[in-house]
Amino acid sequence: MKPAGADRQFGRVVVQLLAFVLTIVLIAGAVSAAVAPWVELTWWKVFRRCVSMASVATLLLFLRRVHRQGPAWIGLGNWRAGRRQLLQGVGLAVVAVALLGGAYLAAGVWAIRIHPDHARVWRVLLLAAPSMVLVGFLEEAVFRGYLLRQLLIGGRALAILATSLAYALVHLRS
Repeated sequence: MKPAGADRQFGRVVVQLLAFVLTIVLIAGAVSAAVAPWVELTWWKVFRRCVSMASVATLLLFLRRVHRQGPAWIGLGNWRAGRRQLLQGVGLAVVAVALLGGAYLAAGVWAIRIHPDHARVWRVLLLAAPSMVLVGFLEEAVFRGYLLRQLLIGGRALAILATSLAYALVHLRS
């Protein structure tokens, strides 16, 4: 039996999430429309890059204005308490990437070719690594911190399925 008001509360969460997505699309659309004429990329490619920035801006906006909460509300609180979980998550990610990469190499989907300019390889790697870590952190804040927390009201299985589906859809290439 559902507690009284659970349907109304779930409805409010759905409206907030729709507003969250719409805000991301509007911010990314406005920024990409302003930037696209100045770069040599299609509007769609510019828009896709702007969505990441718009997601962070929307997350901060919704935390402060809609929920009246700080970063701790989405799990960005006490470092000491979360350090073990963070290390477990990073460890699981490294193992998953290694297993998937190994399977791709074994199946011939991937091939390793070492670029002859070693300095360039290290330069690109060192410059890209911080942005990769930042993007991963921000994606976790949005998908697991905000969206998962919001959807838990509908049940754990629904929340995990919905956020996983949303994450997969966002990462489809077109």
